[in-house]
Amino acid sequence: MITEMLNNYTSTGQKFWCWNKQMEAYRQGEPSTVISTHVSPEGYCNLNCSYCSVSKRTKHGRISFALIKDYITKLMGYGLKAVILTGGGEPLFYPEIEELIMWLKYKHLKIGLITNGTVSKHLMDLAWSKLSWVRVSLSIFEDWEQRISLPLNALAKDCIVGCSFVYMQQDPLVFNAISQVADNLGAEYIRLLPNCLLPQSELKRVHEELEGITALLRLRDQRYFHQRKQHRAPDVSVCHQAYFRPYLSEEPYWENGLSGSVYPCDSVVLNDAAKKFKKKFQLCYASDVGKFLSGEIKQGFDPRKNCKGCVFTDTVEMLGRWKADGQIVEVDEKNILHKEFV
Repeated sequence: MITEMLNNYTSTGQKFWCWNKQMEAYRQGEPSTVISTHVSPEGYCNLNCSYCSVSKRTKHGRISFALIKDYITKLMGYGLKAVILTGGGEPLFYPEIEELIMWLKYKHLKIGLITNGTVSKHLMDLAWSKLSWVRVSLSIFEDWEQRISLPLNALAKDCIVGCSFVYMQQDPLVFNAISQVADNLGAEYIRLLPNCLLPQSELKRVHEELEGITALLRLRDQRYFHQRKQHRAPDVSVCHQAYFRPYLSEEPYWENGLSGSVYPCDSVVLNDAAKKFKKKFQLCYASDVGKFLSGEIKQGFDPRKNCKGCVFTDTVEMLGRWKADGQIVEVDEKNILHKEFV
């Protein structure tokens, strides 16, 4: 049951095998490899979570709507199926968020949204109805139980809602409130994670603690699951995942100072000590994403040396084995939801 939840609601690497065309293109050295992309259009957030991995990034970064459309249009030429709107900041503060969602739907793309759930009124009901799934990142702040909400009647009938919560060794009673908020949101799952900014040794200990907590929680609420992300450097010289699910950030690009940097992922491993994404991980500017996918622009980092805290290690190595010797992972596609969101 938990394995099924992980495969459906997180990035375990299983979904890549649902896309033969993209996988074969990558093995043959062709550029039509993109399945999904994360887009962080907005740098501003109304919360200040202590565990936020991007708290020192600019609060004023914002990608122009025209640039996002150009980026998405280019990716569609390389196979793009789905877009995840995320942060950076809170995506619902993006001034053109409604226009963006409606445009993506017009382009027949699947759309996911990651939000803190406090400003749901910023989005009209019609736009809410276009989403394939919504994940609410739960945080503890004043009146959080009342302030976090979704317009459930506006969502499509097949839209899946879930919650994610970062465990900071809070009072166990907080999980009673989390379950209640999840009920209010119509959530089908509640993902638990530790603070990803912890040192590796402490992170391992908290993961062990979360294993026990999750087992107890599931006795009364089967929606809970613990995502045990590994934090280690992939044993490959290239981040293979970047060619399947690039990440468009509101962070300024080093060469022109404009918002719209493309990164290989949204992992905390990209951060420096100031919780700001490092320049060396920038793949290209948004308008040049085609040059990256076609190989004209190369990755400027070595995952073995620079990605010691990578949380996508298993997937990156899996794709590397496929690229090198055609090693296939068998998956049961019938039991996988949201195949487009790798």
